[in-house]
Amino acid sequence: MVAWNGPCDSATTDDIVLRIQNPENAAQVLTVSVDRAVLNCGERGILSIALGQSLAHVLGSVAAGQVPTLPDGFAENGVLFDISIVVSDDDGQSYTAVPSSRLVSRPVRFSLSGLNLPADSSPMFMHFPTGVTMASENFRLTVGSGSWTQTAIQNVQIQGTTLSAEALSLSLFAPFSPVDDTVVVPEKPGGPTC
Repeated sequence: MVAWNGPCDSATTDDIVLRIQNPENAAQVLTVSVDRAVLNCGERGILSIALGQSLAHVLGSVAAGQVPTLPDGFAENGVLFDISIVVSDDDGQSYTAVPSSRLVSRPVRFSLSGLNLPADSSPMFMHFPTGVTMASENFRLTVGSGSWTQTAIQNVQIQGTTLSAEALSLSLFAPFSPVDDTVVVPEKPGGPTC
């Protein structure tokens, strides 16, 4: 978790970056980068990440039961993670989720390293709607309604064992590496024949 104040001048331009290592697999590191200007001058924000091997590890057992089963293709050694940002405009007296409209021009960037991604797969992230409430300085993740989807995730890239993307809304994320079942039949030497 990391807190910051919205910039009141253009002199501070560095991103807010939070890294978390998977305690079950030291090779896996989730890195989340947020443009600090997603907050307005005078606002205070908190970026929070929850990471775990299962839905229950991330959301708790009761909330995990409200999430549909993961679709086929969940990455072999993948982890689930929730990214949340809350914002306060009253000096931290109350917080609400950052409006998704702000993320359209300033998407949250994230990468997950240490994944086993087969060469014949089509790696991607999917997400499921979650929310966050904050009372007495404690975060509480809440489960939304809907289904696992790729919407609001853009610029997915793979480099070695690292999968990265940008999110236009914050929620629960999971890496997938469905095997591409498209069969390519090589042409005979000299080109196709009829």
